[in-house]
Amino acid sequence: MVETPKVPPATNLARDSIVQSMLDHVSEYENKHPLVKIDILKKSVLKKIIDAPQNDNDTEFDPEVQLRGFLQTFEHTPAFNAEFNILDDATKKQISAFKNRMNWKNTIKNGFGFPVFNPNASKVLTAQSSSPSLFIRIQDFFLRGFVGVARPFVRLLVRLQMGRATKRLKEAQATIFAGGPKIYEDDSEEKVMDVRFDQINLSCTVLILNWGQSVSNKPKYTFVPTTVRGIQNLVLYAKENNLRVRCGGYRHSWSNTFSQTGEVFISLLPIVQVTNLPDPSSIRPAGHADKPTEPNDIVFLPEEAGKPMKRLCRVGVAVTNEAFRLWAVKTGEWTLPVDVILVEVTIGGVNGPICHGAGARHNSVSDYVRAVEYVDANGKLQEITDRGQLRAAAGCFGLLGVVTHITFELDKMTYAVLEPRKRDIARAIPPLDINEIPRALRDDKWGKPGYLEELESCRKQFEERAADHYYSEWFWFTFQQKVSVNTWNTTTEPEGVQDYPDSEAVFLQWLQGWIGGIITETYFFQELPGAWQAQILAILGMSVLPPSYGEDSTPRIKTYLPDALHFRRGVSAQIALHDLD
Repeated sequence: MVETPKVPPATNLARDSIVQSMLDHVSEYENKHPLVKIDILKKSVLKKIIDAPQNDNDTEFDPEVQLRGFLQTFEHTPAFNAEFNILDDATKKQISAFKNRMNWKNTIKNGFGFPVFNPNASKVLTAQSSSPSLFIRIQDFFLRGFVGVARPFVRLLVRLQMGRATKRLKEAQATIFAGGPKIYEDDSEEKVMDVRFDQINLSCTVLILNWGQSVSNKPKYTFVPTTVRGIQNLVLYAKENNLRVRCGGYRHSWSNTFSQTGEVFISLLPIVQVTNLPDPSSIRPAGHADKPTEPNDIVFLPEEAGKPMKRLCRVGVAVTNEAFRLWAVKTGEWTLPVDVILVEVTIGGVNGPICHGAGARHNSVSDYVRAVEYVDANGKLQEITDRGQLRAAAGCFGLLGVVTHITFELDKMTYAVLEPRKRDIARAIPPLDINEIPRALRDDKWGKPGYLEELESCRKQFEERAADHYYSEWFWFTFQQKVSVNTWNTTTEPEGVQDYPDSEAVFLQWLQGWIGGIITETYFFQELPGAWQAQILAILGMSVLPPSYGEDSTPRIKTYLPDALHFRRGVSAQIALHDLD
């Protein structure tokens, strides 16, 4: 039995001390977890960090080295195999090529192979009771004690069980219109709305589990309307049958504000899209034009006199941030001035809870709303344009009715000038008192002549970044010496603009989320001391935060404003955040 290493003293709770502790003791887990290649973890990940020079040319966070090391460490685990095997062949080849030391740029030179929606997705959030993560744990349990002969047997068992679950799921899906309520989506009553329900007691077809995996319930019916008329008819049906109606977007949700047991649940995106893991939308996005529906459209409204720098745009609430980003960059003229980083969310999901984005000078996304269209409790289509009423309606937390479209006031396209840095935490966010800097994070200059003057200069720079920059955000991971600083301003000059991040960098970002989700599923990770777990997640996170190559490199990048707002893609591709963000 592995003896859990003692928590190091507070003075040693810093990155290098923790990494050294892992190097010294992690081999003690080898016998219990033979499928985890601990020697590779030590050589290709941990030792690379310890051996890196701590100077201005510091390069310990190299995403190619770090991610490849993690892939090679966990490639033989049940969790890895379960997730890898459901990928399409092209993506498997690309990940394998990268894992086997092909340069990351060459890995995807022919494009990313992931299909828009993978029908073999391994984790269907509405099919939690048959989720292969259960089989991963069963297989992992057996393989921890039995190696060699037991492995083929356990894998066969898992495949048989997954096959039965898949068969049940297909049988359930075949019941979509068999005896369920028929809700028509058109006036001619020819198009019937997609509905999922528990006709044959298959909870795997209707269980709703939020992204934080902290709330679950079982609606009586789950509908997927594609027209406003369909939503109206559905609300009328619910009213006649004394049922409550709730709506949901997808990803990045913790609260219980959507879905309710025994009632009606509406998803304005296809079930396969909102439940698909790993989520390919940042790699191969399903834009609003791919599967056009009324809640998934983007339309310019007539120009307003006297407002040459503004433009009204009617956006369906099912449009994802990634689809809107692509649309804005493609049209190249207009954009929302603020937004959250995530692309795996809907416009309706961002606006409803009054999300903000970063930058002290800006209002929330909801402050740019000029009209809200919704279906009320009587099935009537309503529109609110009054500025006073919009103060309540624009961010209604789902209490107004079924919102279908939002009209935003967009700004003329501008261009962000990014100069991301990775800096010492005490200099990036200086405390008011140097004694507030934890001992573990104090460097050799702490308390020496000139240190206070240096920190005062850093404090002024921090205040300027926080108060005056268009966008201001700092990313810090527990126990880390450095923080990723991403603050920038904009320009109206397009010369030199580039797509950012480029496709190669997005591939690494997506890959980081994918392997991160796998690592956290393993018993190996779950049995590690908390400080070690935090360090592994920090290595993964910092590896793809800008600047990626070299902590003290000084890139200067000009990109489209929406690209800069969504500089980190694939955040919700795989890892579910368990009620903690």
